[in-house]
Amino acid sequence: GEVYKRQREDQIERLESLSKVQRLFVPDVSHELRTPLASIRLATEQIQDAREEISDPFALRSIQVLSSSVDRFETMLTDLLDISRIDSGNVKLRLEEVDLAQVVDTVIETTQFHFDATGTELRLHLPEEPATAEIDVTRVERIIRNLVVNALEHGEGKPMDVTVAVDADAVAVRVRDHGIGMSPDVVAKVFDRFYRVTSGKRHDVRGFGLGLAYVTSVINQCGGTIIAESELGVGTKMIIRLPASEPE
Repeated sequence: GEVYKRQREDQIERLESLSKVQRLFVPDVSHELRTPLASIRLATEQIQDAREEISDPFALRSIQVLSSSVDRFETMLTDLLDISRIDSGNVKLRLEEVDLAQVVDTVIETTQFHFDATGTELRLHLPEEPATAEIDVTRVERIIRNLVVNALEHGEGKPMDVTVAVDADAVAVRVRDHGIGMSPDVVAKVFDRFYRVTSGKRHDVRGFGLGLAYVTSVINQCGGTIIAESELGVGTKMIIRLPASEPE
């Protein structure tokens, strides 16, 4: 019994040590990646500035791909650093009381181009009373934008419903598309880090990547929850629920 106990203690110690190494590894590597990424960003901008001198259509298309890939790389790196900080307890969210309807309005303004480009009709459902919660506005706004853009990419141009609701205890934001949807086994894994939804069809790649792991980290720290409901060929609902602020 004593030998078994010592082995268990050694195993726990090794796992704790490994966990510590992993927590240090992510921010260290992320910081190291910033330097070459900054060089790639600068080079990309210089090529873009000279694109009027480039006549080859393939080269012009390559510049667009390069630019959007650098943007995506930067977003993922920012998410990765933010998640690692939140996990390690080194991040204190800047909480303030705000009406979630205002946050949603800002998101819609900044994603209007995406709605126009995909020909998607927005159906916005807002409550008559304020849906006030104590949140980190910058991060939650970014989260809702992430959900809206993902819904646009996979909504197949069908209308999207964005709903803000409030009851005595909680406020909620629901983003609902009527597009390709996800199977139950995919829904179960969709909040895992680096999980990407693929079904064999090229257009059916749901590139959440780090996005939903980041969403979960922030929403949990705000005292809330996020759930996904989906059905193949019917669409996907993402529902964020947060504690309502006490009325004054």
